[in-house]
Amino acid sequence: MYRIKSGDGIVLITGGSSGIGEGLVNKFRAEKYTVVTISRRPTPDQHAYVGDVTNRDQMREVIDTIIKKYGRIALVIANAGGDIHKKPDWFGDNFRYTFDLNFTGVLNTLEFVIPQMNKQDYGHVAIISSVSGYNGLPYLNPAYTTAKAALIHLGQSLKWKLDKRNIRIQIVCPGYIDTPLNKDSKIVLPFIMSENKAIEKIYKGLMSGGFEIAFPRLTTVLGLKALNLLPYFLYFRVVDFCCKFSFAFKSGSR
Repeated sequence: MYRIKSGDGIVLITGGSSGIGEGLVNKFRAEKYTVVTISRRPTPDQHAYVGDVTNRDQMREVIDTIIKKYGRIALVIANAGGDIHKKPDWFGDNFRYTFDLNFTGVLNTLEFVIPQMNKQDYGHVAIISSVSGYNGLPYLNPAYTTAKAALIHLGQSLKWKLDKRNIRIQIVCPGYIDTPLNKDSKIVLPFIMSENKAIEKIYKGLMSGGFEIAFPRLTTVLGLKALNLLPYFLYFRVVDFCCKFSFAFKSGSR
């Protein structure tokens, strides 16, 4: 199965102008890769392109322009996403936009990148999901967690098809990271990690090649994944108790 090397083509990162995306841009460039980004906000970077991942036609045009200029795409990191932190509107515009930003944006990226990788006979796809995609949890935006869960299933489903084409696919499920997205959390975020440490873990995971890059292990394996082994009547009681305890602890510590 293909493993990325710096001479094989560009690294394409969506949402590369801030947060985890920006950190990955800097890390790959430090390792001598040519990195091209697609973000909604323009930047002075000569390898940066403006594009909205929720706009399919715009993504087709931007990725086509990138392929014409740079040729081969060795790795695509579908990173663009986020939670708009607005009051839930129960499947209205805010819900749909958040879902589209986190899930449909990945589809709009892969739709136009994977055909190029097919032509090359190799490639590497990384989808940024989250440990919040493992479970349905209170206090989290259901549009965000549903989209992240869908990304995990998308990666699992695509793996069989892409393996046959020498295209490696990985799912990245970080735990809580100290970024602006988590500043206003209503609950205590367990095992929260610095952004720099998270970048190093993601990069190391991309180089190692396992299907899932998930961290920290204590949270993802012994915690959130284990909850899914419970029957539902226990699952909801345990989750409700843990979240209420965490919420009360954070409120009391202010």
